[in-house]
Amino acid sequence: MAKQITIPGTVRFPFGYVIRIAQVTSAEIGIATHDTDPAHAAWSVDDMTIYLDKNRPIRQRRADFAHELGHAFLDWQAWLLGDTMADSKG
Repeated sequence: MAKQITIPGTVRFPFGYVIRIAQVTSAEIGIATHDTDPAHAAWSVDDMTIYLDKNRPIRQRRADFAHELGHAFLDWQAWLLGDTMADSKG
């Protein structure tokens, strides 16, 4: 039997950049990100959180997670290089 791949609760990049993963409803994603359009997933640099719609099938959530982690990684790179537009919470 194949091993089930789970979604972690946090991801830690080097130098103290910690990302939280929250599996919530689509409506809660909109509230957390101040977005009126429904979304299945979102990265919020403001609170260092990847939001995933918990009602989507796990395969789709894993794909959404990978996509949003890419956005988080780019913000981490910008933060690491001292980009003043990037978040400084790391």
